[in-house]
Amino acid sequence: MTIAPAKCSGAGGAITGINVTNAGNYQWFDTVNHLVGQGLDVYNLPAGKYRLKVTNATGCETSTTNLTIRVASFIPISVVDVDTDSEKCNGRNAFAQPRSFTNDSTLYTYRWIDPHSGQTLGTNTGLYNLPTGSYHLLATDTNHCESQIYSVGLGAYPAPIIDASKVVVTHDACNQALGSIRGLQVSGTIGAVTYTWRDETAAIVANTLSLTNAKAGHYSLTVDNPQLCTVVSNALSITNSNTNLLPPPYDDLVIPRHHDATLQLKGPATGSYRLYADAAATRLLEENNTGLFVRKKVASDTVYYVQHAVGDCTPSTSRIGIRVVDESFFSIPNAFTPNNDGNNDRLHIRITGLLQLKYFRVYSRWGQLVFESRQLNEGWDGNWQQKPQPTGTYVWIAEGTDILGKPIRQKGQVLLLR
Repeated sequence: MTIAPAKCSGAGGAITGINVTNAGNYQWFDTVNHLVGQGLDVYNLPAGKYRLKVTNATGCETSTTNLTIRVASFIPISVVDVDTDSEKCNGRNAFAQPRSFTNDSTLYTYRWIDPHSGQTLGTNTGLYNLPTGSYHLLATDTNHCESQIYSVGLGAYPAPIIDASKVVVTHDACNQALGSIRGLQVSGTIGAVTYTWRDETAAIVANTLSLTNAKAGHYSLTVDNPQLCTVVSNALSITNSNTNLLPPPYDDLVIPRHHDATLQLKGPATGSYRLYADAAATRLLEENNTGLFVRKKVASDTVYYVQHAVGDCTPSTSRIGIRVVDESFFSIPNAFTPNNDGNNDRLHIRITGLLQLKYFRVYSRWGQLVFESRQLNEGWDGNWQQKPQPTGTYVWIAEGTDILGKPIRQKGQVLLLR
């Protein structure tokens, strides 16, 4: 005799193989005497107790004791290996995917449930597009018996954070693309990260964490973290200011006739420099980015104009006078009156042409040095050792070097009057 268990869904039990002789009629009854079958073997019964009643041709009958059909047990299967990933950036993108089982997985059907609500979430072996949480995998075997075979808790990775609390924005000037955005801080990333700056038209303008060489506009940073997600910063603005530029600083020059004049900018700045022959800036002579210009063999006094231009800012112009000289020498008045009346109280040496003073000395009639200076603006006040010198004739000597390096030495007399 064989008793097959009933399926977990209710029916499917069977009792077969009972040996009976000299019987002609077979009846199966449950415990409440309901007829459930009329044959030697009985099939498709739910779990319970059953008895067989047999009758022969003469009307004699007998019955078996109660025979029990039990509910089938779940055919074991469990998960051996599984791929899982946590939710990223609140994107409902977590998943669990078993890769192998301890039994033939094709003999089962599956159901994923939310253990809190009991809601069925999917009927495949894998479950995708999930938020963070706990999930149970149930399997049903060929006996329709269901059992939990796997449980998983899926965590969460928050989105990367773009922190603009320490951002430094440098604005553009004269539309030169000098603007920048620095100091953004990105945290919470995993693995490789790429950065993309876009302007208000969504055009890509940079692929670095800091934005440089930018014109006025509105910019946003996209942080792409393939292992997590993509986040975008709030728009940051760079403005532009156009101002009136200061005149470029140059000195007037004194040079020997028919020599080169070097116009040297003091303190170069970005932009372009244009040399003009006229104040209206209509006769352009040269242009460069250094502000250094050399005019060859200047024969006479002349004036040049240098214009500084930067982007869209209003340019400014400087006037540079060049005076040519044929000879350089010292000169001194014939007399001076150091009487503190505010008129001709000091004896000053004067220069014609271009000279570098080495010294200026004054001697008394007896050859006593009463004054010496190496500064043009430091004249003799008529005193020696803090004592006024008497009226009389004094000898002066001056020595220096002209623009070509030639030494110049001169002497003469001067009358001190009191």
